Amino acid sequence: MKILLILLFAIFVCLSQTAVAQTGNVFVVQTFKTVIPEGGSAAERDSLYSEWYERMAKKNDKIVSRKDFRHYFGQDSRDWVVITEYRNLADFEASESVNSELAQKAWPDSKKRAEFFRKFLRYFEGGHSDEVYRQLTKFGK
Repeated sequence: MKILLILLFAIFVCLSQTAVAQTGNVFVVQTFKTVIPEGGSAAERDSLYSEWYERMAKKNDKIVSRKDFRHYFGQDSRDWVVITEYRNLADFEASESVNSELAQKAWPDSKKRAEFFRKFLRYFEGGHSDEVYRQLTKFGK
């Protein structure tokens, strides 16, 4: 009986891993538009972004990987593209509550937290695009 249970468990684990491999990770691609507000600078934007990144993005355990891109060639020099990888859709959905917790830990004083995000967000226009993709693992290199 124990051997049967162990065998069933092993089959379940193998099938679960196969399903994950076939499904692939979830990638969220976001495009933001940057601005340099009056009295602001690219150096201040980068400093604020670095602070946010160190205190939040790097500490979010739901994120598998993350890449930030700035415009190089193309239509709009204001583009800031972020590609974030998650193990699955559930981790992507849970990531926002993790971000909320991390923000409260990083800036425990609500007034200082609000002031940081006011300064930080003034470097990005109000909207952004969100696209969610599933990785096609059989075509990876």
